[in-house]
Amino acid sequence: MLNIHDKYFQNFLQHTDEKTLMLQEMEFFLKKQSLEGTKMLDVGCRVGSIWPAMTKYFSSIKAIDSIDWSLASEGFSNRAKDSNVDFECIDFLDFETHEKYDFIVMAYVLSGFGYKNMVKIFDKIKQVSQAGTTIIIVDPYANDHYKNTFKINKNQNDWFKYLFSVGQTIREKSYRSHVRGKDSLELYKALQFFLQSVTPEVPDYKTIRPMLESEDFKTETGYALPITNMFVTVKM
Repeated sequence: MLNIHDKYFQNFLQHTDEKTLMLQEMEFFLKKQSLEGTKMLDVGCRVGSIWPAMTKYFSSIKAIDSIDWSLASEGFSNRAKDSNVDFECIDFLDFETHEKYDFIVMAYVLSGFGYKNMVKIFDKIKQVSQAGTTIIIVDPYANDHYKNTFKINKNQNDWFKYLFSVGQTIREKSYRSHVRGKDSLELYKALQFFLQSVTPEVPDYKTIRPMLESEDFKTETGYALPITNMFVTVKM
């Protein structure tokens, strides 16, 4: 699944500077916390977008991913070898530990699990959390340009309500990027993938093709729709 996840993020999500902004936001937040002796869990660490910048803040970091990036990515092992990071190749839903983490980071991960697994994901978060744990979630979600077409508002709110029911929201911010495709069918497939995290069903291609091919979303190289990246911190 996460092989597809990586493919879509690399090929279809056009980042501007939101990753840099997200890390700046995380550091701004962390600098205000008391972090001595704290432990962080990086869920879906991939090739190390988050943990290299976090090693100076935490006593220990557990980084997990269902793909063994230490083998797939040149230099990953060398970066982790001399740090306080312990890497494990495992799916988050299969991850078992007696540890309780002070901070849990899930950056660009929820979309890969899909809406049907959201309750399982948050149950797993509760298993590895304790009173005072802070969860930081960064992920794309749909916005006003097509929320009515996909009818995702209620479902999206369902899992946000679940998340907020297990903790107290303390900060929220969002950044913009784009999902793109060389034609409307490719764009539709990319949207199918991203929107599975917030809705059980996405309308078929024929139904929404006129919207995808509207002048609003045409570019010189194909089609692109704006995506909002949410940055949410929740304190348990």
